[in-house]
Amino acid sequence: MGQRFLLELFSLMQFRAFPPGSRVAERGQAPEGLCIIHDGSVTTTTSNVQRLDDAITLGCGDFWGEMTLLSGVKGVGAMEELTCMGYHVDTMTFVEIMVLTASDFRRALTWYPDLAALLRRRQQQIVSALLCDRSEEREREKQNEKERRSFLIVDAE
Repeated sequence: MGQRFLLELFSLMQFRAFPPGSRVAERGQAPEGLCIIHDGSVTTTTSNVQRLDDAITLGCGDFWGEMTLLSGVKGVGAMEELTCMGYHVDTMTFVEIMVLTASDFRRALTWYPDLAALLRRRQQQIVSALLCDRSEEREREKQNEKERRSFLIVDAE
């Protein structure tokens, strides 16, 4: 994957511009392709209410959509929360996004198997990290529930 690859990929991309406060992607909708932030920043949230504890900020060079495209998800399903489909994407500033359509993305993966392998490794790392985080979160919830119950028992005496 050299300079020629990057030029070919770049020539396939479509530029989209969004003003601050725009919704770029709606939770539950499959992305139109691989989206790369060329300029500006966005936040991703799991709900319509912007909360600092669930917001992730993405900036220049960050991207989304590849996991959904790699997994072949067509609508809301089991992979939703592990892909950008589980999030709203809203602009914080003026944003320029480069979009590689789903069909061009799939074509690029066949032309460049190294890219496919790289993205699949990244996908596996992200899924593993998310599943590990969820497992730890469930353990914390169980521990908190035990503490609440023991507090109620002591308080009742």
